[in-house]
Formats: sequence, C-alpha cells, structure tokens
Amino acid sequence: MENQNQLSRRGFIQTTAYGAAATAAFTSAPSVGVTGANDRINIGVIGLGTIAKNHAKKLAEIKDEDNCSIVAICDIWSQRFNEYVDGNPDFPGVKALFGTTPTQYRDYREL
Repeated sequence: MENQNQLSRRGFIQTTAYGAAATAAFTSAPSVGVTGANDRINIGVIGLGTIAKNHAKKLAEIKDEDNCSIVAICDIWSQRFNEYVDGNPDFPGVKALFGTTPTQYRDYREL
C-alpha cells in the first residue's frame, strides 16, 4: 500500500482559511480607475475675469485625475459669458478646456 499524505485537522482548517481569504480578497476588490457619482467635483465660478480664467486653465490640467468640471458660471456682465465659454486669443474657453458649456447665471444667489 502506498504511503498517503495525511492532512491533519489543523492543516485542513489552515488551508481552507487561506483559500477563503484569497477568494474574498479577489472578489471584493474595487475596480481601479472607476469613480462613483459622489467622487465627481462640480465647480461653479462667480466672476469671470482674469483670475477665473487662470483657475479654469489650472483646473483643466487636473480635470481627469481629480474628476472635476466647471458646470456653472456667474457674472453681471453678459459679454464675459461668451468670452469665458468660447475663449479669446489669450484664453481657449471652458468649452474647449472641458468639452461642455456651463450653465450661465447673472445672480450668484441662483447659482
């Protein structure tokens, strides 16, 4: 008769526990790179002058890794809306930077 490798009760429990832990670790791991709805940062900008344009440029540099976008803008001067959205020679515009057109407000309390 061949010598069979006997597994002790302790060895059986230990092996089973390792297998269960490995299975749980691989099946419950979150998907890498998937962001939930609560991880999105929506930004509203009040005042569309030079500082707001510089902020938009910097936000565009990190928009993919930080999942952020400018979704609303507010200014009392209507000519600044078009310049901020569509751009000018010094600023490409948020439509080009983010791919969307933000909602426009004239009163910051509505934003």
